[in-house]
Amino acid sequence: MRFLTVFLLAVVLAACNSAPKTLGTFLSSPKGPNFAPLETLHPEHAMVYIYRPANSWGNQEMQAPSFFVGGNRVFGLKSGSYSWLEMEPGEFDFYARRPLTLLHLTTVFELPLKVAANEVYYFRYSESQPLDLALMGWEGLDLMADGPLQQVPEDFAREEIRLLKLDSAGVYLRGDKEKAPRWKPFSSVEEVSDR
Repeated sequence: MRFLTVFLLAVVLAACNSAPKTLGTFLSSPKGPNFAPLETLHPEHAMVYIYRPANSWGNQEMQAPSFFVGGNRVFGLKSGSYSWLEMEPGEFDFYARRPLTLLHLTTVFELPLKVAANEVYYFRYSESQPLDLALMGWEGLDLMADGPLQQVPEDFAREEIRLLKLDSAGVYLRGDKEKAPRWKPFSSVEEVSDR
């Protein structure tokens, strides 16, 4: 009996650690400002925008999918919202999981995200209305995509994203792949004193 209690406690704690944290649009619609492009804090970084056009299917969600970079949850993405990542150049494991109450059970996409210095990327996320890239005439472009996540050209993205709301602040990924608030200075006290 003691083993069963300890086992159940361990399962509950593990579930709480990876518990979905973003309510769906049905329960809480995005309330932030409309899209406005940002400059990167560091000139060698890339800016990645991820947006999700509103539709009736997405607007009925109780919980929004969570997005992860390298195993760390970076944000949830509601229908009718966008977010961003500022990242150093490189390749990252980027994926989303769909929640079911306290657990993330279904992986929606897994994309090896490759970003270059001083570039801007736009990704459109839509499970119910993905774009036909060939029909759009983009088959010759070198665009990343996996399932409902599709990189789209900037001019197309800017038309769709302009009326979407920022639901929660984006994420600034430091060089050590850790999340940090965007307002945090780029150089730490130790780095400045070493110069």
